[in-house]
Amino acid sequence: MTFTTKIEHSIGYITINKPPVNALNSSDWISFYKIFEEQAFNEEVKVIILNSEGKGFCSGADLNEHKDLTIEDRIKVSEKINDGVWKLVQAIERSPVPVIVNCSNFVVGAGMLIAMSADFIFAESKTQFKLPGINFGVFAGISNALGLLPRPLVKKMLFTGEPVFAEELIKYGFILAVCNDKNALVKDSFELAKKISTHKRDHLSILKSLILENNNHSANLKKELNASINALKSLD
Repeated sequence: MTFTTKIEHSIGYITINKPPVNALNSSDWISFYKIFEEQAFNEEVKVIILNSEGKGFCSGADLNEHKDLTIEDRIKVSEKINDGVWKLVQAIERSPVPVIVNCSNFVVGAGMLIAMSADFIFAESKTQFKLPGINFGVFAGISNALGLLPRPLVKKMLFTGEPVFAEELIKYGFILAVCNDKNALVKDSFELAKKISTHKRDHLSILKSLILENNNHSANLKKELNASINALKSLD
């Protein structure tokens, strides 16, 4: 099963579990979106924690889905992936309850889009954050990253595709807390979720909507994803 879920003490949990590197195909992204929406609009849930099993948080889209396909079919698959990613990112950004993401080892491509759309990021100290789209003609995440990190750093990430470690990103407030290991990661994020869950869901939802008015990156993401499709079409 690619995703597991549970709700305990008003905290919703969604865990990605697709070995070996949590790379998600077009169907996975749509499933993730639907599962997230179910939790976000469950009146019992006041905060959501996104977790992962395996080697890292999420390595983005599953590139194997494009293997041996014609350009035309690659475009169709990419459009399905983009649709799922956009719906999920928009759902996280517009969620009526706060969202916490726990990041381990690597957060790549669309995986980083998930993290940037959440309200709080917790990460293990050696976690790498990476936007390698320059290598594949994928240009998503620009608006999100520019809204959260210094422009020169974002440009370096985008133009080189090289990773930046959690220990550097916390300096800019991108990450709320850097943890020594997975146990500390889970513990620290739970402590925050527990505090949030003591408040009224209606109050949390009002705060989320007010914050969104000043931080709506998902609209620009749609343009960036379309640019990636146009780049793929140019190969035809």
